[in-house]
Amino acid sequence: MKNRSVFYSVRAAARGLAYAYTHERNFRLEVFSAIGAIVILFLLQGSVGDFIVVFFVITIIFLAEIVNTALERAVDIIKPHKHPYARVIKDLSAAFVFMSACSAGIIGFLIYIPLLVQRLHLL
Repeated sequence: MKNRSVFYSVRAAARGLAYAYTHERNFRLEVFSAIGAIVILFLLQGSVGDFIVVFFVITIIFLAEIVNTALERAVDIIKPHKHPYARVIKDLSAAFVFMSACSAGIIGFLIYIPLLVQRLHLL
């Protein structure tokens, strides 16, 4: 019975990812940006530590976007009429994504710029 439970959990998670990808433009942009970040890191010959940090940051952004989408949908169901707290909840969840993206930008700068400078000096 546990195997069946795990199967259904994984299937539900896959549906959630598919929903985010098909319905959320920002999630698609984040997926393509993540692929680009990984490819560039590979080309710059980043260390294993660099890949771990970049993977972690990418995961945080994906999680933030998924939580944002879930909260927005929940607010739309619970409070379909205009309510000041509905806007606050949506704004806070958007701020979560924004702060994650800003942190990712700073971390990316700290990882990619030294690698780029190192590669340019070797040319």
